[in-house]
Amino acid sequence: MISIILAEDHQKMREALVSIIRSQKGYHISFEAENGYQLLLELAATKKLPNIALIDVQMPVMDGLAVTNYIHHHYPTIKILAVSGYSNHTIVHDIIEAGAVGYIIKDNFKQSLPKALLSLNNDCIFIDEMIEGFQLKKDIYHNSTLETIKTELPLLSKNEMVFLQLVATSITYEQIADLMNISNDTIYNYQRSLKNKLGLGCRHEFMIYALQNGYAKVAKLKTR
Repeated sequence: MISIILAEDHQKMREALVSIIRSQKGYHISFEAENGYQLLLELAATKKLPNIALIDVQMPVMDGLAVTNYIHHHYPTIKILAVSGYSNHTIVHDIIEAGAVGYIIKDNFKQSLPKALLSLNNDCIFIDEMIEGFQLKKDIYHNSTLETIKTELPLLSKNEMVFLQLVATSITYEQIADLMNISNDTIYNYQRSLKNKLGLGCRHEFMIYALQNGYAKVAKLKTR
């Protein structure tokens, strides 16, 4: 039985996606979430990792690109299928580069979701047929660990890199601490340590550094 987790902030859309999945033989829903942060909390608490994560690209609290990037680096065995109302090639490229192996359009999910699940099970990338003319760029490369991002950067601990990955999202320091399973005091220790190592000050500067150096990603939500 192939297990699937799902993050979608619109309840009706979430219910529709779940209905399609349950109509397919051999699949079951492990858990659902209303946003990316909630999904990652559930994922951290689960004893058995799911096979597939179905992620909405645009969500509150923590957007789909950030969630995809996090899952890809910390749970690399999970295959990520992005679902979105956008067909812009830049968005599709960004989410695939972040670690997704499939992308479907909400207006076409009834037809594309079963095909996408089958494609992912066969270890193939799936791009919705509604996205006309899209071609995967040859420079897309899925790194499996944060440590491989920039070897020439200042030496950071694994937890400092995870902190940088999460600090560029909309979640609070307290929520970052929950995801990392550490105390709030430890989070502020990482903050002080990174200030000393990188010469940065406020959270905004941390976010810019994380994005510029590949630790974090944000979606470019353009409709054209």
